Amino acid sequence: MYCAFYLDPKLEHLAFQPWWCVSLIGLRYNEILIFIGGVLTGLYLVVVNPNPTAHIMFNLSILIGRLKTMSFRARALIHLLCMIIYVNDPSINQFEYKDVLAGLSAVVCAFTRINPDWFTLSMVFTSPIALVTFVLHAINPYWYKMYRNNHFKRVKGSYYFIFTIAVCMLAFGFNFLELKPYIRVFSVSYWV
Repeated sequence: MYCAFYLDPKLEHLAFQPWWCVSLIGLRYNEILIFIGGVLTGLYLVVVNPNPTAHIMFNLSILIGRLKTMSFRARALIHLLCMIIYVNDPSINQFEYKDVLAGLSAVVCAFTRINPDWFTLSMVFTSPIALVTFVLHAINPYWYKMYRNNHFKRVKGSYYFIFTIAVCMLAFGFNFLELKPYIRVFSVSYWV
């Protein structure tokens, strides 16, 4: 997550977490969330965000980070390494209020446990673009509870992850219209 924030320091990426979680894990009966979230995330990645890599890294790191809890020592070591990288970066020449907030949030996160659904809901208010993701949170306000009840494992037989792959391919410039001749040949050979 720190690497993603280093690439693109915007907290609005985390407001899209419900869509990433529901579509990758394949939580049942959430087709409307996956459809609307796919459209919103696709528009954000293709039109607004110049760096889709950071967005993908942000959301995947939160999903993977929930699989295993970190000890306080490991968390302190990661913050120490990130601070060393941050201090030695020649492009950073001033200290801002964001740096103080990041340090305080790291301390608060080390001592408290907050569900990601509240955390991502608070990220909705970080920018006007992220306010649009309030729709995702309103459609499925208890997405993390369902994710936790599923024991943080993907639902078997669910193919919702294809939506995330398609959105990522669009964001990186893949042209699906090039596949049109192959699809036509496949469909004709399948029915003959």
